[in-house]
Amino acid sequence: MQLGWSPVGYVRERDKPDDSVTRQLRSGDMRLAVRQNFRNPDGKGLSFGAEPFVTLPVGRSPVGAGTWGAGLVLPVTYDLTDSLNIGVTGEADARPNEDGDGRHFRASGVVAASIELTERLNATIEAEWLRDRDPVDPSSQALAGLGLQWELTPTRALYGEAVAGLNHQSPDMHLYMGMAALF
Repeated sequence: MQLGWSPVGYVRERDKPDDSVTRQLRSGDMRLAVRQNFRNPDGKGLSFGAEPFVTLPVGRSPVGAGTWGAGLVLPVTYDLTDSLNIGVTGEADARPNEDGDGRHFRASGVVAASIELTERLNATIEAEWLRDRDPVDPSSQALAGLGLQWELTPTRALYGEAVAGLNHQSPDMHLYMGMAALF
């Protein structure tokens, strides 16, 4: 079982034509998921599973969506060596529309390689393609990311990632930081 929530989200947007900047501090929506591993739950060797999820509208725009959503994540990973792992993850969603009224189809695919730098520090490089059929603002995005994860304890980790857009429909840059905890 998974429970996800972003208690604080900061969005800064710059309009290039007039160089205006808007800033918003909001709470995100809640995500409830069940992750079922079908092979090698320890993640060793070939591992794959499914993660159906729903999002509940507890946040505010632009961090929260304003209505519920649902989807399915299908992750597959394979250990090439003891310290090098590759993965492919597909996702299909009934995603909330940008205007908060109804849902639309969204699909994405991520290809990633993760390397264990030390016993507690991992680095990941990834590429993502995303097709969003929002009726207000449909888009096809290509993204590349570089991230670090630092395992504080066997049940707690800090992570951060920089994601850059590779085409004109993608955001220029996203920066993520957070903490993951197992209970």
